[in-house]
Amino acid sequence: MKPFGFLFLFWTASLALPFFGGIGPGACAAGVTLITHGWNVGGAPAWLDSMANAVSTHHLDGRGRFGKITVTSSGGNLVAARAPWDFDWAAGTSGEALIVLDWSAVADHLGGGPPAQEVAAAVVDSLVAEANGQPPPAELPIHLIGHSRGGGMVCEIARLLGERGIVVDHLTPLDPHPLTQNDLQPLLSPPVIDTPTAIYENVIFADVYLQTTEAPTGEEVSGAFHRTWEEMPGGYYDNGSAFANHRNVYLMYQGTIDLDNPVDNGEAVLDATERAAWFSTEEAGGDQTGFAFSRIKAARVRPEAGRHEDAAIGGSGARLELSWSGAVWPNIAEFEVRLDGAAPGPGDQSVPIGAALELWTAALDYDGGGTITFHGDPDRNPYNGNDLWAIGGDISAGPTGASFVETGKNWDTTDAAEGTAVWIRATIADGVRTRFFYAPSHLLFSFDPLQAAVAVLQLLAGLSPDLNPGAIPEINGDARLGLEEAMYHLQEAADLRH
Repeated sequence: MKPFGFLFLFWTASLALPFFGGIGPGACAAGVTLITHGWNVGGAPAWLDSMANAVSTHHLDGRGRFGKITVTSSGGNLVAARAPWDFDWAAGTSGEALIVLDWSAVADHLGGGPPAQEVAAAVVDSLVAEANGQPPPAELPIHLIGHSRGGGMVCEIARLLGERGIVVDHLTPLDPHPLTQNDLQPLLSPPVIDTPTAIYENVIFADVYLQTTEAPTGEEVSGAFHRTWEEMPGGYYDNGSAFANHRNVYLMYQGTIDLDNPVDNGEAVLDATERAAWFSTEEAGGDQTGFAFSRIKAARVRPEAGRHEDAAIGGSGARLELSWSGAVWPNIAEFEVRLDGAAPGPGDQSVPIGAALELWTAALDYDGGGTITFHGDPDRNPYNGNDLWAIGGDISAGPTGASFVETGKNWDTTDAAEGTAVWIRATIADGVRTRFFYAPSHLLFSFDPLQAAVAVLQLLAGLSPDLNPGAIPEINGDARLGLEEAMYHLQEAADLRH
């Protein structure tokens, strides 16, 4: 059934209004956030766990799932161990994995450590393979965050994932500084040269944060959105750390995750003084930059400069060509629930029952053979089996090559129940591999009072209203819809009742 034509503009306006309840954009988000360091000796730096904990505490209601990848050398070979890794995806409401990558055992190039790209190659299998009977993390959207040499490493991890056909949602190098011949090198062994930073055509959005005041300085990366600092007083300077500006970049980024004052990452402190000195007015003390562009926080629209230049993604960020010869994974790269061609935005959104919605996706399935399905989920965990709806009308995904293809379907919500709150998930599967993507809008379905009043009057006149009667609240307890309900809802529509 279709919505009343003369009510369509009223419904459109109501969709833009947030409903009460307060579910933030990242509540129990579904994805993978991997965080890693750069040159380091003596174990993983404290800021890694601190940053992961900040994401969980401030954006996932403390329900983020934690994992760790530790890279060591054994017999001349790099070994990436996943421990702890007991995600138990089928339990709970959270679908977000927070993974710390510790490669400190091999990160000292002066002591014979390998180039960062070799570490990246050892890590990728940890993201695409099952472990402990749990699905591979690569089934979910991926955000890669890396500092210094780790900034170059996450670019390489993204490239290697792309060679397998996996789209990376978000890439964030922090003051990236891959090793070159100009850096301090071992005296008695060949130089260690890291792969230069680069953004490839499987990356949807990239943002780079760097400082140019003191060595080691970060570098810009073509195709990314950039934020550059000339000087960052305080923070690591206050505790006398070496390379204070370089380290302040990752302290800054944690300050965009955690807006409290102070923010202590276990090594240094950012407080109101640093916020005033480091962030511009537009950045609102860190609230409107950095993690604000993430899929989890979603507090600011991602800048065009860092978005993929493909027409379906709508950005201007240049991307390097990728070798797709081993590409086998299907992908949902973007997913929105739209009304009248526009998405209502992230987080809580009120939707009138009967609204005609569009489920829009940008998909990439290099070798084809996938099927896209849609489900309504009360949370953002695709593994816990509590879906509310299977939204009919599957879509076959043919081969797309390296391009993103826009596709989707219309969804008639006439049969939605009053008060239902739901996240909408797109799933693409090829029989062997699966990837999930949740739309950022959290939908609450509610009756429209004017629509309900007209429908009751139609019922009383012996006409067949274009509305599911179950969507109309019954007022006086007589288990029937009558004139009292019509008058009550007309008064609501006129703002005489609440």
